[in-house]
Amino acid sequence: MIKFLTTVVALFVLVGCSSKEVKPYEIYSIHDNTKVEQALHVDKVLKIVKIKSPKQMHSDKIWYKESSFKIDSYFYSKWNTSFTDMIEQNLVNSISRSNLFKAAYSRHSKVRADFVLESELIDSVHDVASNVVSFGIRLYVVEGTVLKSSKEFEYEEKCTSKNAKGAVKAYEKIIKKLNKDVILWLSKSVKED
Repeated sequence: MIKFLTTVVALFVLVGCSSKEVKPYEIYSIHDNTKVEQALHVDKVLKIVKIKSPKQMHSDKIWYKESSFKIDSYFYSKWNTSFTDMIEQNLVNSISRSNLFKAAYSRHSKVRADFVLESELIDSVHDVASNVVSFGIRLYVVEGTVLKSSKEFEYEEKCTSKNAKGAVKAYEKIIKKLNKDVILWLSKSVKED
């Protein structure tokens, strides 16, 4: 009888513990739909290749930094796809909308490209202490096998709150600035003399 009562009590305890409500994930994405107006049109094709970055940036985690030696990800918040894929897709979309090139494709396309846009992610983290998102990326335009131009883009944006939601809003502003700056830089870089 004691074994039976112990088993029943243990089941009640386990059922009670397992019925706790689990907080759902907040899933975020960044889509910049603004069109950057510029007059130049180059009758060539641009291909944007995979962004080189530290391994953790090829995940769906939203990273934050508490101190110079502690970097972690928000537990209940994540991107809808890997962060680098999201940046790459935003670049493809904004460059396509700008009508700078005959076409702009992602790395998945088999179409032959006249220009290739290569990139390295330098920095991307929400610094909780200063409540600022830092973002840096280095871009290279290659024509054939020749480096046509390169540039480093660095941004800092103050967050509205010290959580993932505040960081995402800052990233949205940064990506809009990046898209605009990249198109203006590309229009100067590929301009035929």
